[in-house]
Amino acid sequence: MKKNLKKIFSLRDSFSIIGLTGRKGAGVTLVSNVLSKSFEENQFYKPKSKELKNTDRKYEVLYDFAKRNWKTYKVINYKNVIFFHLLKYNFTEFSNFTKFHQYDFLINLKQLGLILNKYSTISIDIIGLGIINQAISDRNKLKKLSKIFFSDEFNSFVYEIDGYLKNNFPKDRIKFLQDVSNNLRKSGNPYEDELNSESHIFTIAELINRIIKGYKISHKETHIVINSLRNSLEIMFFKERYSAFYMFAVNSDRRKELLLDKNGNNEQLVNEIFEMDQEEYLGKYKDKQIRFGDFYIQDVQNCIQISDVFISNNQPLSQMSTKTQKFSKFKEESEQNVRIQLLRYTSLIIHPGLVTPSHQERCMQFAVIAKNNSGCISRKVGAVVTDEYFSIKAVGWNDVPKGTVPCNLRSVDKLINGDDVLAYSPYEITKKKDESNFFSTVKNFYSEFDSSICDGLNHSYCFKDFQNIIEGEKNQIYTRSLHAEENAMLQISKYGGQPLKNGMLFTTASPCELCSKKARQLEIKDIYYIDPYPGIAHKHILSDGDSIPRLILFAGAVGRAYSKLYESIMSYKDELVLVTGKTPKKK
Repeated sequence: MKKNLKKIFSLRDSFSIIGLTGRKGAGVTLVSNVLSKSFEENQFYKPKSKELKNTDRKYEVLYDFAKRNWKTYKVINYKNVIFFHLLKYNFTEFSNFTKFHQYDFLINLKQLGLILNKYSTISIDIIGLGIINQAISDRNKLKKLSKIFFSDEFNSFVYEIDGYLKNNFPKDRIKFLQDVSNNLRKSGNPYEDELNSESHIFTIAELINRIIKGYKISHKETHIVINSLRNSLEIMFFKERYSAFYMFAVNSDRRKELLLDKNGNNEQLVNEIFEMDQEEYLGKYKDKQIRFGDFYIQDVQNCIQISDVFISNNQPLSQMSTKTQKFSKFKEESEQNVRIQLLRYTSLIIHPGLVTPSHQERCMQFAVIAKNNSGCISRKVGAVVTDEYFSIKAVGWNDVPKGTVPCNLRSVDKLINGDDVLAYSPYEITKKKDESNFFSTVKNFYSEFDSSICDGLNHSYCFKDFQNIIEGEKNQIYTRSLHAEENAMLQISKYGGQPLKNGMLFTTASPCELCSKKARQLEIKDIYYIDPYPGIAHKHILSDGDSIPRLILFAGAVGRAYSKLYESIMSYKDELVLVTGKTPKKK
Protein backbone atom coordinates (compact mmCIF):
# COMPACT_ATOMS: atom_id res chain seq x y z
CA MET A 1 0.00 0.00 0.00
CA LYS A 2 1.41 3.39 -1.02
CA LYS A 3 2.01 5.98 1.70
CA ASN A 4 2.08 9.75 1.31
CA LEU A 5 5.13 10.93 3.26
CA LYS A 6 4.37 14.65 2.89
CA LYS A 7 3.45 14.84 6.57
CA ILE A 8 6.82 13.43 7.68
CA PHE A 9 8.70 16.04 5.65
CA SER A 10 6.10 18.80 6.16
CA LEU A 11 8.16 20.93 8.56
CA ARG A 12 11.05 21.18 6.10
CA ASP A 13 8.75 21.35 3.10
CA SER A 14 6.66 24.24 4.45
CA PHE A 15 9.18 26.37 6.38
CA SER A 16 12.82 27.40 5.97
CA ILE A 17 14.91 30.54 6.36
CA ILE A 18 18.19 31.25 4.59
CA GLY A 19 20.42 34.06 5.79
CA LEU A 20 22.99 35.50 3.38
CA THR A 21 26.29 37.20 4.10
CA GLY A 22 29.44 38.04 2.16
CA ARG A 23 31.80 40.82 1.24
CA LYS A 24 30.78 43.55 -1.17
CA GLY A 25 30.82 42.31 -4.76
CA ALA A 26 30.88 38.63 -3.76
CA GLY A 27 27.44 37.95 -5.25
CA VAL A 28 25.03 37.97 -2.30
CA THR A 29 22.33 39.71 -4.37
CA LEU A 30 22.82 37.18 -7.19
CA VAL A 31 22.08 34.35 -4.74
CA SER A 32 19.04 36.22 -3.41
CA ASN A 33 17.72 36.69 -6.96
CA VAL A 34 18.13 33.00 -7.84
CA LEU A 35 16.28 31.93 -4.68
CA SER A 36 13.43 34.36 -5.39
CA LYS A 37 12.75 32.95 -8.88
CA SER A 38 10.83 29.85 -9.95
CA PHE A 39 12.53 26.70 -11.23
CA GLU A 40 11.60 27.59 -14.82
CA GLU A 41 12.82 31.19 -14.53
CA ASN A 42 16.25 30.06 -13.32
CA GLN A 43 16.83 27.88 -16.38
CA PHE A 44 18.95 25.41 -14.45
CA TYR A 45 21.61 23.48 -16.30
CA LYS A 46 20.17 20.15 -17.47
CA PRO A 47 22.07 16.97 -16.59
CA LYS A 48 24.08 15.19 -19.25
CA SER A 49 22.61 11.92 -20.49
CA LYS A 50 25.84 10.15 -21.44
CA GLU A 51 29.28 9.50 -19.98
CA LEU A 52 28.19 10.39 -16.46
CA LYS A 53 30.58 10.63 -13.52
CA ASN A 54 29.32 10.32 -9.95
CA THR A 55 29.23 14.11 -9.59
CA ASP A 56 26.97 14.24 -12.67
CA ARG A 57 24.77 11.47 -11.27
CA LYS A 58 24.37 13.38 -8.00
CA TYR A 59 23.32 16.48 -9.91
CA GLU A 60 20.85 14.43 -11.93
CA VAL A 61 19.21 13.16 -8.69
CA LEU A 62 19.02 16.70 -7.30
CA TYR A 63 17.77 18.21 -10.56
CA ASP A 64 14.93 15.70 -10.89
CA PHE A 65 13.91 16.33 -7.27
CA ALA A 66 14.10 20.14 -7.58
CA LYS A 67 12.09 20.12 -10.81
CA ARG A 68 9.07 18.95 -8.80
CA ASN A 69 9.86 20.43 -5.37
CA TRP A 70 11.69 23.75 -5.91
CA LYS A 71 10.65 26.47 -3.47
CA THR A 72 10.50 30.15 -4.39
CA TYR A 73 11.86 32.24 -1.52
CA LYS A 74 10.39 35.55 -0.34
CA VAL A 75 13.17 38.13 0.05
CA ILE A 76 13.63 40.32 3.12
CA ASN A 77 16.29 42.86 2.14
CA TYR A 78 18.18 44.09 5.19
CA LYS A 79 18.28 47.64 3.85
CA ASN A 80 14.47 47.58 3.48
CA VAL A 81 14.19 46.77 7.20
CA ILE A 82 16.37 49.81 7.96
CA PHE A 83 14.21 52.08 5.78
CA PHE A 84 11.14 50.58 7.46
CA HIS A 85 12.52 51.81 10.81
CA LEU A 86 13.11 55.29 9.38
CA LEU A 87 9.41 55.71 8.55
CA LYS A 88 8.62 55.72 12.26
CA TYR A 89 10.45 59.08 12.61
CA ASN A 90 9.77 62.52 11.12
CA PHE A 91 11.77 64.34 8.46
CA THR A 92 13.24 66.84 10.97
CA GLU A 93 15.05 64.03 12.79
CA PHE A 94 16.35 62.67 9.48
CA SER A 95 17.48 66.17 8.45
CA ASN A 96 19.31 66.85 11.74
CA PHE A 97 21.07 63.48 11.58
CA THR A 98 22.16 64.13 7.97
CA LYS A 99 23.51 67.58 8.87
CA PHE A 100 25.39 66.23 11.89
CA HIS A 101 27.19 63.56 9.79
CA GLN A 102 27.70 65.90 6.83
CA TYR A 103 26.66 63.37 4.18
CA ASP A 104 27.01 64.62 0.62
CA PHE A 105 23.27 64.24 0.02
CA LEU A 106 22.79 67.11 2.49
CA ILE A 107 22.68 69.40 -0.56
CA ASN A 108 19.56 67.60 -1.83
CA LEU A 109 17.59 67.28 1.39
CA LYS A 110 14.57 68.88 -0.26
CA GLN A 111 14.36 66.05 -2.82
CA LEU A 112 14.63 63.41 -0.09
CA GLY A 113 11.98 65.26 1.93
CA LEU A 114 9.59 65.09 -1.03
CA ILE A 115 10.09 61.32 -1.29
CA LEU A 116 9.49 60.83 2.45
CA ASN A 117 6.42 63.07 2.37
CA LYS A 118 5.03 61.21 -0.66
CA TYR A 119 4.83 58.02 1.40
CA SER A 120 3.64 59.57 4.67
CA THR A 121 0.60 57.26 4.76
CA ILE A 122 2.92 54.27 5.33
CA SER A 123 4.51 56.15 8.24
CA ILE A 124 1.08 56.71 9.76
CA ASP A 125 0.25 52.99 9.38
CA ILE A 126 3.56 51.91 10.97
CA ILE A 127 3.25 54.34 13.89
CA GLY A 128 -0.39 53.30 14.39
CA LEU A 129 0.64 49.65 14.48
CA GLY A 130 2.97 50.37 17.41
CA ILE A 131 4.91 47.10 17.28
CA ILE A 132 8.07 47.99 15.41
CA ASN A 133 10.23 48.07 18.55
CA GLN A 134 8.33 45.81 20.91
CA ALA A 135 7.48 42.14 21.19
CA ILE A 136 3.84 41.29 20.51
CA SER A 137 1.71 38.20 20.11
CA ASP A 138 -1.29 39.86 18.42
CA ARG A 139 -1.64 37.81 15.22
CA ASN A 140 -3.63 40.50 13.40
CA LYS A 141 -0.99 43.16 14.07
CA LEU A 142 1.83 40.82 13.02
CA LYS A 143 -0.08 39.98 9.84
CA LYS A 144 -0.61 43.69 9.07
CA LEU A 145 3.06 44.47 9.78
CA SER A 146 4.16 41.84 7.26
CA LYS A 147 1.58 43.03 4.74
CA ILE A 148 2.88 46.62 4.95
CA PHE A 149 6.51 45.48 4.61
CA PHE A 150 5.87 43.38 1.49
CA SER A 151 3.38 45.88 -0.01
CA ASP A 152 3.95 47.45 -3.41
CA GLU A 153 3.69 50.90 -1.82
CA PHE A 154 6.51 50.32 0.68
CA ASN A 155 8.70 48.68 -1.96
CA SER A 156 8.09 51.68 -4.24
CA PHE A 157 9.26 53.93 -1.41
CA VAL A 158 12.48 51.91 -0.98
CA TYR A 159 13.00 51.84 -4.74
CA GLU A 160 12.72 55.64 -4.95
CA ILE A 161 14.76 56.70 -1.92
CA ASP A 162 17.43 53.98 -2.17
CA GLY A 163 17.64 54.39 -5.94
CA TYR A 164 18.07 58.14 -5.58
CA LEU A 165 20.92 57.72 -3.05
CA LYS A 166 22.56 54.89 -5.01
CA ASN A 167 22.54 56.79 -8.31
CA ASN A 168 23.69 60.14 -6.91
CA PHE A 169 25.61 59.45 -3.69
CA PRO A 170 26.66 55.77 -3.74
CA LYS A 171 29.49 56.11 -1.21
CA ASP A 172 27.49 58.13 1.31
CA ARG A 173 24.52 55.80 0.89
CA ILE A 174 26.67 52.94 2.24
CA LYS A 175 27.96 55.10 5.11
CA PHE A 176 24.43 56.22 5.96
CA LEU A 177 23.12 52.63 6.09
CA GLN A 178 26.13 51.59 8.20
CA ASP A 179 25.56 54.42 10.69
CA VAL A 180 21.81 53.88 10.98
CA SER A 181 22.09 50.11 11.44
CA ASN A 182 24.83 50.57 14.08
CA ASN A 183 22.60 53.05 15.92
CA LEU A 184 19.61 50.71 15.86
CA ARG A 185 21.73 47.99 17.43
CA LYS A 186 23.15 50.44 19.97
CA SER A 187 20.12 52.44 21.05
CA GLY A 188 17.07 51.14 19.19
CA ASN A 189 16.83 54.55 17.48
CA PRO A 190 18.30 55.08 13.98
CA TYR A 191 19.36 58.63 14.83
CA GLU A 192 20.70 58.05 18.35
CA ASP A 193 24.32 56.91 18.54
CA GLU A 194 24.68 56.77 22.32
CA LEU A 195 25.11 53.25 23.65
CA ASN A 196 22.34 52.88 26.21
CA SER A 197 22.60 49.15 26.94
CA GLU A 198 23.04 45.79 25.24
CA SER A 199 19.25 45.34 25.23
CA HIS A 200 18.91 46.90 21.75
CA ILE A 201 21.37 44.63 19.94
CA PHE A 202 18.56 42.63 18.33
CA THR A 203 16.40 45.62 17.30
CA ILE A 204 16.72 44.86 13.57
CA ALA A 205 16.70 41.07 13.98
CA GLU A 206 13.54 41.17 16.10
CA LEU A 207 11.70 43.25 13.48
CA ILE A 208 12.73 40.74 10.80
CA ASN A 209 11.46 37.99 13.09
CA ARG A 210 8.06 39.73 13.45
CA ILE A 211 7.82 40.17 9.68
CA ILE A 212 8.47 36.43 9.23
CA LYS A 213 5.85 35.57 11.87
CA GLY A 214 3.28 37.81 10.20
CA TYR A 215 3.99 36.29 6.79
CA LYS A 216 3.72 32.76 8.20
CA ILE A 217 0.24 33.47 9.64
CA SER A 218 -1.26 34.08 6.21
CA HIS A 219 0.72 31.60 4.07
CA LYS A 220 0.72 27.81 4.04
CA GLU A 221 4.38 27.76 3.04
CA THR A 222 7.00 30.18 4.34
CA HIS A 223 10.41 30.19 2.69
CA ILE A 224 12.37 33.37 3.47
CA VAL A 225 15.80 34.60 2.40
CA ILE A 226 17.36 37.47 4.41
CA ASN A 227 19.67 39.58 2.23
CA SER A 228 22.09 40.30 3.84
CA LEU A 229 23.21 39.87 7.48
CA ARG A 230 26.44 41.61 8.47
CA ASN A 231 26.46 41.35 12.28
CA SER A 232 27.43 38.00 13.82
CA LEU A 233 25.19 38.38 16.90
CA GLU A 234 22.15 38.80 14.64
CA ILE A 235 23.10 35.53 12.95
CA MET A 236 23.28 33.90 16.39
CA PHE A 237 19.76 35.27 17.08
CA PHE A 238 18.30 33.45 14.08
CA LYS A 239 20.29 30.26 14.70
CA GLU A 240 18.93 30.10 18.24
CA ARG A 241 15.41 31.04 17.17
CA TYR A 242 14.88 28.69 14.21
CA SER A 243 16.04 25.12 13.70
CA ALA A 244 15.21 25.61 10.01
CA PHE A 245 17.65 28.53 9.66
CA TYR A 246 20.67 28.09 7.38
CA MET A 247 23.41 30.68 7.04
CA PHE A 248 24.91 30.97 3.54
CA ALA A 249 28.18 32.84 2.95
CA VAL A 250 28.91 33.92 -0.64
CA ASN A 251 32.52 34.26 -1.83
CA SER A 252 34.26 35.22 -5.06
CA ASP A 253 37.88 35.52 -6.19
CA ARG A 254 37.08 38.36 -8.60
CA ARG A 255 35.01 40.73 -6.47
CA LYS A 256 36.61 43.88 -7.85
CA GLU A 257 35.74 43.00 -11.45
CA LEU A 258 32.18 42.15 -10.40
CA LEU A 259 31.86 45.53 -8.65
CA LEU A 260 33.31 47.39 -11.64
CA ASP A 261 30.80 45.65 -13.89
CA LYS A 262 27.97 46.62 -11.53
CA ASN A 263 29.12 50.25 -11.16
CA GLY A 264 29.83 51.19 -14.77
CA ASN A 265 33.61 50.65 -14.50
CA ASN A 266 33.89 53.59 -12.06
CA GLU A 267 37.24 52.60 -10.55
CA GLN A 268 37.38 55.46 -8.03
CA LEU A 269 33.97 54.51 -6.62
CA VAL A 270 34.87 50.81 -6.49
CA ASN A 271 38.12 51.59 -4.64
CA GLU A 272 36.11 53.59 -2.08
CA ILE A 273 33.61 50.73 -1.74
CA PHE A 274 36.52 48.31 -1.23
CA GLU A 275 37.88 50.53 1.55
CA MET A 276 34.51 50.54 3.32
CA ASP A 277 34.21 46.80 2.73
CA GLN A 278 37.54 46.26 4.50
CA GLU A 279 36.24 48.19 7.51
CA GLU A 280 33.00 46.16 7.59
CA TYR A 281 34.93 42.94 7.14
CA LEU A 282 37.29 43.51 10.05
CA GLY A 283 34.82 45.48 12.19
CA LYS A 284 37.26 48.39 12.44
CA TYR A 285 36.32 51.89 11.29
CA LYS A 286 39.06 54.50 10.99
CA ASP A 287 36.67 57.49 11.21
CA LYS A 288 34.63 56.18 14.16
CA GLN A 289 35.44 55.51 17.79
CA ILE A 290 35.06 51.74 17.60
CA ARG A 291 36.64 49.61 20.33
CA PHE A 292 37.66 45.97 19.99
CA GLY A 293 34.74 43.87 21.16
CA ASP A 294 31.99 46.38 20.31
CA PHE A 295 29.04 44.16 19.54
CA TYR A 296 26.86 46.44 17.41
CA ILE A 297 29.13 46.90 14.38
CA GLN A 298 29.25 45.08 11.04
CA ASP A 299 31.77 42.24 11.41
CA VAL A 300 31.55 40.35 8.13
CA GLN A 301 34.64 38.23 8.85
CA ASN A 302 32.91 36.67 11.87
CA CYS A 303 29.69 36.30 9.87
CA ILE A 304 31.55 34.25 7.25
CA GLN A 305 33.32 32.19 9.92
CA ILE A 306 30.05 31.09 11.59
CA SER A 307 28.17 30.35 8.35
CA ASP A 308 26.83 26.87 7.55
CA VAL A 309 26.99 26.75 3.76
CA PHE A 310 29.58 28.40 1.51
CA ILE A 311 28.54 29.38 -2.01
CA SER A 312 31.35 30.01 -4.49
CA ASN A 313 30.65 32.69 -7.10
CA ASN A 314 33.52 31.34 -9.20
CA GLN A 315 33.91 28.99 -12.12
CA PRO A 316 33.62 25.27 -11.29
CA LEU A 317 36.98 23.66 -10.54
CA SER A 318 36.75 21.61 -13.74
CA GLN A 319 36.65 24.85 -15.76
CA MET A 320 39.29 26.78 -13.81
CA SER A 321 42.28 27.82 -15.84
CA THR A 322 45.73 28.89 -14.69
CA LYS A 323 45.32 31.84 -17.04
CA THR A 324 42.81 34.54 -16.18
CA GLN A 325 39.89 34.12 -18.56
CA LYS A 326 37.79 36.92 -20.02
CA PHE A 327 35.47 38.44 -17.46
CA SER A 328 32.33 37.84 -19.53
CA LYS A 329 33.05 34.08 -19.69
CA PHE A 330 33.96 34.00 -16.00
CA LYS A 331 30.71 35.77 -15.06
CA GLU A 332 28.54 33.46 -17.16
CA GLU A 333 30.14 30.26 -15.82
CA SER A 334 30.18 31.58 -12.23
CA GLU A 335 26.47 32.41 -12.28
CA GLN A 336 25.67 28.96 -13.64
CA ASN A 337 27.84 27.45 -10.89
CA VAL A 338 25.92 29.45 -8.25
CA ARG A 339 22.61 28.08 -9.55
CA ILE A 340 23.91 24.51 -9.43
CA GLN A 341 25.04 24.94 -5.81
CA LEU A 342 21.73 26.52 -4.74
CA LEU A 343 19.75 23.74 -6.42
CA ARG A 344 21.77 21.27 -4.34
CA TYR A 345 21.38 22.89 -0.93
CA THR A 346 17.76 24.00 -1.21
CA SER A 347 16.85 20.43 -2.25
CA LEU A 348 18.76 19.02 0.72
CA ILE A 349 16.99 21.46 3.06
CA ILE A 350 13.64 20.00 1.98
CA HIS A 351 14.81 16.40 1.78
CA PRO A 352 18.05 15.59 3.67
CA GLY A 353 20.23 12.76 2.46
CA LEU A 354 19.26 12.85 -1.22
CA VAL A 355 22.96 12.67 -2.06
CA THR A 356 26.17 12.23 -0.09
CA PRO A 357 28.70 15.01 0.72
CA SER A 358 31.49 15.88 -1.70
CA HIS A 359 35.11 14.93 -0.94
CA GLN A 360 35.82 18.57 -0.19
CA GLU A 361 32.91 18.87 2.25
CA ARG A 362 33.98 15.74 4.13
CA CYS A 363 37.54 17.01 4.58
CA MET A 364 36.54 20.56 5.51
CA GLN A 365 34.02 19.19 8.03
CA PHE A 366 36.92 17.55 9.88
CA ALA A 367 38.78 20.87 9.87
CA VAL A 368 35.71 22.70 11.23
CA ILE A 369 35.28 20.11 14.00
CA ALA A 370 39.02 20.25 14.78
CA LYS A 371 39.01 24.01 15.39
CA ASN A 372 36.84 23.52 18.48
CA ASN A 373 39.87 21.92 20.16
CA SER A 374 41.72 25.23 20.02
CA GLY A 375 42.49 26.98 23.30
CA CYS A 376 43.03 30.31 21.53
CA ILE A 377 40.78 33.08 22.88
CA SER A 378 41.07 35.23 19.74
CA ARG A 379 40.22 33.01 16.78
CA LYS A 380 39.84 29.27 16.38
CA VAL A 381 41.18 27.65 13.21
CA GLY A 382 41.17 24.02 12.06
CA ALA A 383 43.14 22.30 9.31
CA VAL A 384 43.35 18.92 7.57
CA VAL A 385 46.06 17.51 5.31
CA THR A 386 45.16 14.83 2.76
CA ASP A 387 46.87 12.91 0.00
CA GLU A 388 45.85 13.40 -3.64
CA TYR A 389 42.88 11.03 -3.17
CA PHE A 390 41.30 13.04 -0.32
CA SER A 391 42.44 10.47 2.26
CA ILE A 392 43.02 12.37 5.52
CA LYS A 393 46.58 12.06 6.82
CA ALA A 394 46.61 14.61 9.65
CA VAL A 395 44.36 17.01 11.56
CA GLY A 396 45.45 20.19 13.34
CA TRP A 397 44.18 23.27 15.12
CA ASN A 398 45.78 26.47 16.38
CA ASP A 399 47.03 25.86 19.90
CA VAL A 400 50.08 26.10 22.14
CA PRO A 401 52.86 23.47 21.85
CA LYS A 402 52.43 20.24 23.80
CA GLY A 403 53.40 20.62 27.47
CA THR A 404 52.31 24.27 27.72
CA VAL A 405 48.96 25.59 28.95
CA PRO A 406 46.44 27.00 26.44
CA CYS A 407 45.35 30.61 26.88
CA ASN A 408 41.74 29.79 27.75
CA LEU A 409 42.97 27.95 30.89
CA ARG A 410 45.16 30.81 32.14
CA SER A 411 43.95 33.99 33.84
CA VAL A 412 44.97 37.52 34.76
CA ASP A 413 44.12 36.86 38.42
CA LYS A 414 46.42 33.85 38.72
CA LEU A 415 49.23 35.66 36.92
CA ILE A 416 49.06 38.65 39.29
CA ASN A 417 48.50 36.55 42.46
CA GLY A 418 51.26 34.08 41.64
CA ASP A 419 48.96 31.04 41.51
CA ASP A 420 49.51 28.04 39.20
CA VAL A 421 52.99 29.30 38.30
CA LEU A 422 53.71 26.40 35.92
CA ALA A 423 51.10 27.83 33.53
CA TYR A 424 53.12 31.04 33.02
CA SER A 425 56.59 31.62 31.60
CA PRO A 426 59.36 33.30 33.62
CA TYR A 427 59.10 36.16 31.13
CA GLU A 428 55.48 36.76 32.19
CA ILE A 429 55.81 36.44 35.98
CA THR A 430 59.17 38.17 36.55
CA LYS A 431 58.57 41.32 38.60
CA LYS A 432 60.76 44.36 37.93
CA LYS A 433 60.69 47.99 38.94
CA ASP A 434 60.70 48.86 35.27
CA GLU A 435 57.01 49.24 34.39
CA SER A 436 57.64 48.37 30.74
CA ASN A 437 58.06 44.69 31.57
CA PHE A 438 55.25 42.19 30.92
CA PHE A 439 54.05 41.60 34.50
CA SER A 440 53.82 45.31 35.28
CA THR A 441 52.06 46.05 31.97
CA VAL A 442 49.30 43.51 32.70
CA LYS A 443 48.99 44.50 36.36
CA ASN A 444 48.75 48.22 35.59
CA PHE A 445 46.24 47.62 32.81
CA TYR A 446 43.91 45.82 35.22
CA SER A 447 44.78 47.86 38.34
CA GLU A 448 41.26 49.24 38.77
CA PHE A 449 39.43 46.24 37.35
CA ASP A 450 37.14 44.06 39.46
CA SER A 451 37.26 40.51 38.07
CA SER A 452 33.85 39.73 39.62
CA ILE A 453 32.36 41.67 36.70
CA CYS A 454 33.24 38.65 34.52
CA ASP A 455 30.30 36.88 36.21
CA GLY A 456 32.08 33.55 36.62
CA LEU A 457 34.00 33.62 33.31
CA ASN A 458 37.66 32.72 33.43
CA HIS A 459 39.48 36.06 32.99
CA SER A 460 41.93 34.97 30.27
CA TYR A 461 44.28 37.28 28.41
CA CYS A 462 46.09 37.29 25.07
CA PHE A 463 49.90 37.32 25.43
CA LYS A 464 50.35 38.76 21.94
CA ASP A 465 48.18 41.82 22.67
CA PHE A 466 50.20 42.84 25.73
CA GLN A 467 53.57 42.09 24.14
CA ASN A 468 52.64 44.32 21.21
CA ILE A 469 51.75 47.09 23.69
CA ILE A 470 55.28 46.78 25.14
CA GLU A 471 56.94 46.69 21.71
CA GLY A 472 54.69 49.40 20.27
CA GLU A 473 54.07 47.20 17.24
CA LYS A 474 51.47 44.88 15.75
CA ASN A 475 53.43 41.69 15.31
CA GLN A 476 51.99 38.20 14.75
CA ILE A 477 55.19 36.41 15.83
CA TYR A 478 54.32 36.89 19.51
CA THR A 479 51.41 34.49 19.43
CA ARG A 480 51.87 31.50 21.77
CA SER A 481 50.02 29.14 19.43
CA LEU A 482 51.10 27.05 16.51
CA HIS A 483 48.97 27.72 13.46
CA ALA A 484 46.44 25.01 12.57
CA GLU A 485 48.06 24.24 9.20
CA GLU A 486 51.52 24.07 10.79
CA ASN A 487 50.20 21.79 13.54
CA ALA A 488 48.61 19.40 11.01
CA MET A 489 51.83 19.15 9.01
CA LEU A 490 53.90 18.53 12.15
CA GLN A 491 51.60 15.67 13.20
CA ILE A 492 52.74 13.74 10.13
CA SER A 493 56.43 13.99 10.97
CA LYS A 494 55.72 13.39 14.67
CA TYR A 495 53.80 10.14 14.19
CA GLY A 496 55.58 8.69 11.16
CA GLY A 497 56.37 10.70 8.06
CA GLN A 498 54.68 10.06 4.74
CA PRO A 499 54.85 11.93 1.44
CA LEU A 500 52.26 14.61 0.73
CA LYS A 501 53.30 15.48 -2.81
CA ASN A 502 50.20 16.44 -4.84
CA GLY A 503 48.19 16.33 -1.61
CA MET A 504 45.70 18.89 -0.33
CA LEU A 505 45.39 21.27 2.60
CA PHE A 506 41.98 22.23 4.01
CA THR A 507 41.85 25.18 6.40
CA THR A 508 39.02 27.19 7.93
CA ALA A 509 41.13 30.33 7.40
CA SER A 510 43.88 30.44 4.76
CA PRO A 511 47.59 29.83 5.33
CA CYS A 512 49.83 32.71 6.45
CA GLU A 513 53.22 33.36 4.85
CA LEU A 514 55.07 30.84 7.07
CA CYS A 515 52.52 28.04 6.65
CA SER A 516 52.35 28.72 2.91
CA LYS A 517 56.10 28.13 2.64
CA LYS A 518 55.74 24.83 4.49
CA ALA A 519 52.89 23.78 2.17
CA ARG A 520 55.04 24.53 -0.89
CA GLN A 521 57.98 22.59 0.55
CA LEU A 522 55.68 19.57 1.00
CA GLU A 523 54.48 20.11 -2.63
CA ILE A 524 50.84 20.49 -1.66
CA LYS A 525 48.79 20.77 -4.87
CA ASP A 526 45.52 22.40 -3.70
CA ILE A 527 44.74 24.62 -0.71
CA TYR A 528 41.05 24.91 0.18
CA TYR A 529 40.16 27.77 2.49
CA ILE A 530 37.09 29.51 3.93
CA ASP A 531 38.39 32.91 4.96
CA PRO A 532 41.53 34.67 3.65
CA TYR A 533 44.43 35.44 5.99
CA PRO A 534 45.28 39.19 6.08
CA GLY A 535 48.74 39.05 4.56
CA ILE A 536 50.72 38.65 1.35
CA ALA A 537 50.84 34.84 1.30
CA HIS A 538 48.63 34.53 -1.79
CA LYS A 539 50.29 37.28 -3.85
CA HIS A 540 53.84 36.47 -2.78
CA ILE A 541 54.53 32.97 -1.40
CA LEU A 542 51.91 31.07 -3.42
CA SER A 543 52.32 32.80 -6.78
CA ASP A 544 55.94 32.59 -7.94
CA GLY A 545 58.06 29.91 -9.54
CA ASP A 546 56.67 26.65 -10.88
CA SER A 547 54.47 23.92 -9.32
CA ILE A 548 52.28 26.68 -7.90
CA PRO A 549 49.52 25.31 -5.65
CA ARG A 550 45.93 26.29 -6.40
CA LEU A 551 44.31 28.44 -3.73
CA ILE A 552 40.60 27.50 -3.84
CA LEU A 553 37.70 29.18 -2.04
CA PHE A 554 35.78 26.36 -0.36
CA ALA A 555 32.21 25.69 -1.47
CA GLY A 556 29.98 23.38 0.54
CA ALA A 557 28.19 22.68 3.81
CA VAL A 558 29.95 22.28 7.15
CA GLY A 559 29.22 22.37 10.86
CA ARG A 560 25.67 21.67 11.98
CA ALA A 561 24.39 22.09 8.40
CA TYR A 562 26.56 19.16 7.29
CA SER A 563 24.59 16.85 9.60
CA LYS A 564 21.21 18.47 8.95
CA LEU A 565 21.55 18.28 5.16
CA TYR A 566 23.16 14.87 4.75
CA GLU A 567 21.61 12.86 7.57
CA SER A 568 18.50 11.12 6.23
CA ILE A 569 15.27 11.30 8.23
CA MET A 570 14.78 7.58 7.50
CA SER A 571 16.66 5.02 5.45
CA TYR A 572 16.18 5.67 1.74
CA LYS A 573 15.22 2.05 1.18
CA ASP A 574 12.38 2.28 3.75
CA GLU A 575 11.21 5.54 2.26
CA LEU A 576 10.95 4.07 -1.24
CA VAL A 577 9.04 1.05 0.09
CA LEU A 578 6.53 3.36 1.80
CA VAL A 579 6.17 5.61 -1.26
CA THR A 580 5.81 2.83 -3.86
CA GLY A 581 4.06 0.26 -1.70
CA LYS A 582 6.35 -2.40 -3.16
CA THR A 583 9.08 -4.50 -1.59
CA PRO A 584 10.89 -7.55 -3.06
CA LYS A 585 9.65 -10.79 -1.46
CA LYS A 586 10.65 -14.41 -1.86
CA LYS A 587 8.27 -16.51 -3.96
